[in-house]
Amino acid sequence: MKMNLENAVRDYSGTVPIGLYVNKLDKNVNGMNQKYYEIKELFNSAGIKNFETIYSEEFWKRKFAKLFSDFNKYLDSAKI
Repeated sequence: MKMNLENAVRDYSGTVPIGLYVNKLDKNVNGMNQKYYEIKELFNSAGIKNFETIYSEEFWKRKFAKLFSDFNKYLDSAKI
């Protein structure tokens, strides 16, 4: 466990030539905003106000799942 922790610190601290690349915070926030508006529009198109419920149509659910997943990718990157 100690070796895994040391390796992770080494890898994420920039000592490894191929480092971790994360977009700058403003790009992540802008991406999250864009996905939020897309999700909001998806709910509005189904006549759902304030994200109160999930629409029953399967295509709609898949679209929501994709947008939510994309939103979370931006969120995870922003946390780093």
